[in-house]
Amino acid sequence: MSKKRIRENMKAVKSLLTENEIVEYSDMIFHKLEEYISPGDYDAIYTYVAFNEEVKTSAVINYAFHNHIKLAVPKIEHKRMEFYYINRMEDLSPGYYGILEPKTTQKALDRSILMIVPGLAFDEECNRLGYGAGYYDRYFKDYEHLSVNKIALAYDFQIIKNLEAAPYDKKVDHIITPTRLIHRRSD
Repeated sequence: MSKKRIRENMKAVKSLLTENEIVEYSDMIFHKLEEYISPGDYDAIYTYVAFNEEVKTSAVINYAFHNHIKLAVPKIEHKRMEFYYINRMEDLSPGYYGILEPKTTQKALDRSILMIVPGLAFDEECNRLGYGAGYYDRYFKDYEHLSVNKIALAYDFQIIKNLEAAPYDKKVDHIITPTRLIHRRSD
């Protein structure tokens, strides 16, 4: 199946989720994610801000605020994605496609990062299919010198048998669903 077709299918299935299901699944995923986000393990957490039917990241954001962990979220500028620190939810305003982005201007530059990565589909080899703009793949390439533990949050139906990966497609290190933990095998 083509990437375009997979994207269309995933968007269609996600659109059928109720708000209660999104909250329930997101809570289940966050409880598994907590094992990876102990204070002091990383310099900072970088996370997307959930949009539409994505797995919610509000628990991750609140966890970082509550535990005084530096937190950064992405902003699209000049067709590139960068992360900026936020200290409270009020530091966000609608930006690219109406997605909440930081109003702050302090660019996040950490060496050891736990990054929560969005996506539309994944496979058991930790390949990721994003929304098609390539922002995360370019970011990972530009900052490959950093220590980034990439964790994708996904619904179970987003794990498919096989994703065709291009050379520029970057894998995630872990995928967490309501019922599964998938870890990237060494290349």
